[in-house]
Amino acid sequence: MKEQGLTDGITITSKYQDRQGEHYETEWTINSLLLEGSGYSDYKGYEDQVQALEDQARALEKISGDLEKIKTVMSRQEQPVGGSPS
Repeated sequence: MKEQGLTDGITITSKYQDRQGEHYETEWTINSLLLEGSGYSDYKGYEDQVQALEDQARALEKISGDLEKIKTVMSRQEQPVGGSPS
């Protein structure tokens, strides 16, 4: 934006009419240069890290579930079949 000389941001004017026919106009300015040096842009890229952690958590939950199933099967195999242990 600096290179384009837009140091005051970009002003947008919205014109609209309500259901009763009343006309309105709203002007607002977007100036991303105000965030420069604020640290806000430093957060960019963390989304990938968060996604990776969420993926790892889901994988660990699946492994935990699989281990519980294996544990159940193993405990059934250890029980004697057709009677009480001698």
